[in-house]
Amino acid sequence: MTTHDRRYVIIGNGIAGTTAADTLRKNDPNCSIHLLTNEPYPLYNRVSLPRFLQGVIVEQKVMIRDFAWHEQRNITLVTETMVTDVNTDERVVVTDDDHVRLWPMEEVLFRTNCVMGLRYVSSIRPG
Repeated sequence: MTTHDRRYVIIGNGIAGTTAADTLRKNDPNCSIHLLTNEPYPLYNRVSLPRFLQGVIVEQKVMIRDFAWHEQRNITLVTETMVTDVNTDERVVVTDDDHVRLWPMEEVLFRTNCVMGLRYVSSIRPG
């Protein structure tokens, strides 16, 4: 990574987070993108879950993106990882996955309905 490459951390891999990651990649091919989620799966259609669980539709109709899609776009999808803190002074996102891990970033985007008590925060740009 050169000094000009940006480091983005996106919290939440729903449609908003995944779209944000894809848009960042299209507009900045050299940036680093980490997409963090506490879920075990890539983007899936949550509305289709009841029909899938009832056996009406197959899994392929529920899954919108797979792990390969992220790899092809050089987007690091980190699943089953809980964000515990965002420290804008130190420019890190802190996760608790077996041990505390720091994710360095220039920008963090919240793409979830609720993270650490914050609701509908679109982005924080550290000073």
